[in-house]
Amino acid sequence: MSKVPNLGTGESSRNIRLYFYRFKARKPSDRAPIFFLPGGPGGFFNDDWVKGLNDKPRGGSNLEAWLYAQNRDVVLINQRGARLPDKSYQFLFFISFGASLAKPFDYESAAAPLRENAKIAIDQWTGRGMDLAGYDIMTMVEDINDVRGKLGYERIALRGTSFGSQWSMAYMRKYPQHVDRAVFGGTEPIDHGWDSPQGMWNVMGRLEKHLDESPGRSKLGFPDVPLTAAIKTIIKRLEEKPVVAEISSQSIPIGVQDFQRCLLGGIGGHREQRQSFANMPKFIYEVHK
Repeated sequence: MSKVPNLGTGESSRNIRLYFYRFKARKPSDRAPIFFLPGGPGGFFNDDWVKGLNDKPRGGSNLEAWLYAQNRDVVLINQRGARLPDKSYQFLFFISFGASLAKPFDYESAAAPLRENAKIAIDQWTGRGMDLAGYDIMTMVEDINDVRGKLGYERIALRGTSFGSQWSMAYMRKYPQHVDRAVFGGTEPIDHGWDSPQGMWNVMGRLEKHLDESPGRSKLGFPDVPLTAAIKTIIKRLEEKPVVAEISSQSIPIGVQDFQRCLLGGIGGHREQRQSFANMPKFIYEVHK
């Protein structure tokens, strides 16, 4: 574990501690080290997370890093301002009061309090003397380059998910000569982009095909309605009239975007996404019924 001092954009900006971990390859090779960049923004690695790299990997990205460390050095970089290993950190966060429960959820209504709360948070942090200009993505690009230079690597491989992919691509844009290769997940562009629902719809199509080909479908008690047709029917019904749910003696209207958010985020709380999708057909047909 090391730290590299980094200044904000102004000459009078305070030093910002930047933590990273390096794990030497178990079997050293001439392959480029791989830099793991967390998502968020606000993601971080801590001592608990990295125990798996010295002991038994827990799965997911922890297992992935352990496998890479077979013949590559692995470097985990925390974002500036994110959690430090000793937990003595200032996290730049804000709380949104969200949308009203008195009407169905819609993103446009939810965006207004989000913008307002973000403005309040910016005013509060700048009022406490924080130079927020020192937390932009191009300054974070310099963090990667500082760590690369400090450790003596000429070329590195980048591994980023979600915001980590944006961070990686910003580094690739400024320092392509130092990039050996990159692996992304949950890729987000660094300029203008949007999330297409087509990928999610394709997942539902594959689930439908799997159900139709399953010899045990008849035993599940599902109606003789294709899964995607059931989804379209539910959406049409909710467009015509929201459903009112009674929860803790409170009447809460459920609309189209409430249902769509369930399909996008999965069901079952903190279950793994694969298990969530395994339960998705049952959930959809119950709503359809």
